[in-house]
This record gives sequence, C-alpha cells and structure tokens, in this order.
Amino acid sequence: MKTLIAIVTLLLFVTTLSFGQISIRVFNYHPTGEFGFVMSPLTSLELGLQGRFSKRIERRWRANMSLVYLRMKPRLDVFPVAGFAVDGKGSRVIPGLQSFQKYNIAQFIFGYDYAIVHKEKFNFYAGLDLLGGAASVDYELVYPSWKDETYQGGGVMVGLRARLGVEYAISDHIGVCINTNRSGFYLREPAAKLWAIDYGLGVRYTFN
Repeated sequence: MKTLIAIVTLLLFVTTLSFGQISIRVFNYHPTGEFGFVMSPLTSLELGLQGRFSKRIERRWRANMSLVYLRMKPRLDVFPVAGFAVDGKGSRVIPGLQSFQKYNIAQFIFGYDYAIVHKEKFNFYAGLDLLGGAASVDYELVYPSWKDETYQGGGVMVGLRARLGVEYAISDHIGVCINTNRSGFYLREPAAKLWAIDYGLGVRYTFN
C-alpha cells in the first residue's frame, strides 16, 4: 500500500510539471568519505528535462527531472579489511581482503531550482532534488582460514542533492550552464551511506 501511494504521489508530481527544455550535462563525479576511500572519481552524463525560468522577474522557480548512470571503479584491486570473530578459541581480530567486481548506480532525480539572480539571459540559481534509484554490486570478501564470502545483488537507494549553478542564454533556444552538486544517499543493500560532490558543464535546448 505504501508503495502504491508513493507511485501515485510521484505521478501526480510529474503530471503537474511543465517541461520546455531538454538538457545534457557532462560532469566529474567525486565520491567522498568512505565512499571516496573505496571508489575513484569518474566522468559521466546526466540527461534531463526541465522547466524554464520565466522572463517575468517574480517567476524564479523551475522544475527538473533527470537520469544519471554511474559505473564506479574501485581505487584498488584488493582492499585490506579486518573481521572480528568469537568462537571456542575466544575473540580475535582476523585480517582479510575485499575486492569489488561491480558497483553500478542508476539514479532518477527530480526537484526544483530557484533563481537567486534572475536576468533575461543570466541566472544564478540554487536547487534541491530528491534522489531515487538502485545499485548493482558484486564483491568478494575473504578471511584466510576462516571464511570466503561472495555477494551478487544490490538494492534501492534514496537521498537528497543540493546544487548551485549559473546559466547563460546564448539564444532563445540554446543555453549553457555550470553547476556543482552535493549529494548524500542511503543504499539499502548492501547497506551504506554514500556521499559525493560533482562539477559539470551542461547545454540545454528550449522547444518553445
């Protein structure tokens, strides 16, 4: 029932949006915290639809929807880890090794931008998005002489993304933007709290 309510709410949200632009953004993605310790930065694309900042000075809001795919690569082939075991021999710390064969993330993003500085051709804006999606993860965890564990699966994720950016209209139909995002999200399986920051350059085309 909760899932049905969430889907209906999302559909109602989407149908109220008026998208007049398509956007493509190339960005450099930097995992931070423990996520950044394990995974390397990468370059990817964000494809989206967005509303327009109205030419009326009092209309400073626009809606956004986009898709992002992240094919993460580990910084090392093998990471040293430590496990804690309790058995008939007592408790002890056991050194081990972990390797990642796959860590792919797909995100669906929707939110709003607000133009702090709003001119006919130039906008300086802030934005806030909701993140939803899923990850596909394969890894191997080995503790010599104790256990050998493999995992293949993944789970859903939810989170938030905050943004600052500038946009300039080259013509009535074409504009360019530079922005940066700070995102944080929770991955259900394998359980993890992940943080990242990205910097990107985008182009948008207005249909009308």
